[in-house]
Amino acid sequence: MKSKNLWMRRILAFFIDTLLISLVASFIATPFFDYTSVNNLRENSEKIMVDYENGNITTNDYIDSATSIFYRLAQKNGVVTLISLFLSVLYFVIYQFYFNGQTLGKKILGIKVVSNDAKPLTIDNYIYRSFIVNSILFNIITFSFVVFASKEVWLVGISVFGLLNYLVLFICLLMIIFNKDGRGLQDLVGNTKVVLSSK
Repeated sequence: MKSKNLWMRRILAFFIDTLLISLVASFIATPFFDYTSVNNLRENSEKIMVDYENGNITTNDYIDSATSIFYRLAQKNGVVTLISLFLSVLYFVIYQFYFNGQTLGKKILGIKVVSNDAKPLTIDNYIYRSFIVNSILFNIITFSFVVFASKEVWLVGISVFGLLNYLVLFICLLMIIFNKDGRGLQDLVGNTKVVLSSK
């Protein structure tokens, strides 16, 4: 029987870990980040918005210009995305594997990932669950669109896969709240479950 507040602990741990990865990735990427170009693109975005609101450009021109700017911003942010992906795999797969099913967030909240069938967990188990719940798979796909696709394909790709990502995370959330065993989609795929850790 699952603890009443286990799902709340899981959500809090998720946010702690996600924030941690974002902060570390941003810090590591700082020397490689082109702040001048990014600020110029943001200023252009604001200017285009003002022009559109004042009726100086058509809707089609606005959409085309805005798409170009956001596409270039995504390219400029590519180094941060790449570092985040690397850190996510390192943290949610490798670190968690070697630290008894716990990330820092899980450790703080007193929970851990264990096998659903009492067999020892492997790296594969952590890969399967992390690719879903930590959005690693979706982030790889959307990063690929930035690198290899035109701006039009990129826009459609990130829209579709971004929506799918949020849908999958929402399904995971509903499952851990309402399933009797508290297992989410990531746990079913990874053959895992999350339990309270012994102090």
